[in-house]
Amino acid sequence: MNESLSNSTTRTNTLLKESIMLSSQTNDSLDKINPEVFNGKITKKLVISAFGALIGGSFQFGYNIGCINNPSQFIINWIRRSNSSSTKDLMGEEKAETIFGIIASIYFLGGMIGSFLTGYVGDTFGRKKGLLLNNIFIFIGLLLQGIGIYYHLYYLLIIGRFCIGISCGLATGLTPMYLCEIAPKNKSGLFGNMNQVFITFSILFSQILGLSQIFGTSTRWYLILLFPIVPMIIQIVILPYAPESPKYELVVKNNIDNAIVSLKKLRDEEDIYDEVEFLKREAEESKYLEKVTLKNIFKNELHWPMIVAIVMMLSQKLSGVDAVLFYSTSIFKSAGLKNNAPVYGTIGIGLVLFLQTLVSTWLVDHPRFGRRPLHLFGLIGMFFTSIGLVICLIVQNQDVSSKVKLIGSYGAIATVIVYIISFATGPGGIPWFYVSEIFNSSARGISTSISCFVNWMAGFFVGLIFPIANGYLKEYTFLIFIVFIGICIIFVFRYVPETKGKSVDEIQREMETKRKS
Repeated sequence: MNESLSNSTTRTNTLLKESIMLSSQTNDSLDKINPEVFNGKITKKLVISAFGALIGGSFQFGYNIGCINNPSQFIINWIRRSNSSSTKDLMGEEKAETIFGIIASIYFLGGMIGSFLTGYVGDTFGRKKGLLLNNIFIFIGLLLQGIGIYYHLYYLLIIGRFCIGISCGLATGLTPMYLCEIAPKNKSGLFGNMNQVFITFSILFSQILGLSQIFGTSTRWYLILLFPIVPMIIQIVILPYAPESPKYELVVKNNIDNAIVSLKKLRDEEDIYDEVEFLKREAEESKYLEKVTLKNIFKNELHWPMIVAIVMMLSQKLSGVDAVLFYSTSIFKSAGLKNNAPVYGTIGIGLVLFLQTLVSTWLVDHPRFGRRPLHLFGLIGMFFTSIGLVICLIVQNQDVSSKVKLIGSYGAIATVIVYIISFATGPGGIPWFYVSEIFNSSARGISTSISCFVNWMAGFFVGLIFPIANGYLKEYTFLIFIVFIGICIIFVFRYVPETKGKSVDEIQREMETKRKS
């Protein structure tokens, strides 16, 4: 019976391949296929595949950003005791704080390197296998951190965080790429934005683990840094059962058999003819395009989509969101919150970020919305709330009555909440998957590498420059971000097209029309 079923499946695949090859000779353009005809449903295999990628990719990225904040003082105290035989030999606090700063920021340096490797790893090993191999860096990083903590060797924490950064840099490119390539066309926004849902959830989760009632103590803080072994194991168990991206199999590797097998698994054996035909056309057209490399992507017809992708990434990182989160605890303190209340307030901000990201995930594929309007709405909201935040912070620092100061403090809390809602609506999640929607599979690897590298570099730059600028400009530092948000609003309104339900060819033509008009 099994042999009969196998023979039947083989004959079906053969007929499907022959019909696709024949149709590719009679039709020339992707435009002749309506993408809406293969709008698919969410299947069990699709959900499991997406979760396997997200838990070891997006979750790790967000968690390792947030996990270092709450236990910071415990880590600094541990650094001071490193290589010391007694309390008399304690390292100076200023030096220990500098080392902690290196431990925190080296993660972003590793992320820059990892993100730059995304295209090579994704195209050489595949999206799924690349995510699995990526766990090697996580494992090495956690091993070094564990040895460093046990033997009081702080430099192993630095190297370990660097390795984890490489892994998370790779994940920021590979995960959205895989999600967008396995999702049905009508669900690409939903699955693409799940990347940001897992990032925001993991940041919130790391903040909760850092509470004194859980791991935020002088004896348990190290468990926060070693927790990433859990999502690593989950991914290693789940992801091998997920299919490879059918787009990668057909467009990059030109393997129609594997593409059909992957699609059948993802779509529960439903009719996949139109979807395979669409991918076949994309593969055929890719053969006539110049090979996309780092050297020529800014010289050929893809240079403008690449610029758009970069600006979308910059609109996220240079919006000042990290600065707003930095200020959040001090804003809660100035509003009169005492003891651990400011910490809970910061966790509340993380909860708002997570919940609004869920709302955005529903809106992004809604008929009345889409990528462009949500991104614009978010940027405009951030622009005005940033202005409001600057005004409130100025009021706080003026020689005025305590009542007026309190009004400024509560006003600052309100503007921070609205700012976070605006960020989560568009700029927080959309740039991560937008790049995968404006390039075909043959160019998706290198374009994702460049855009993710820019994102990490911008994050590293803000983390490096913001404390210095804040020391001189104080609350006026936000004016820099306000100017940049304004520039991004103009650019997005003028040049960025909607991508929902459109083929790559349609999107790129619309981009070119907007650029020339």
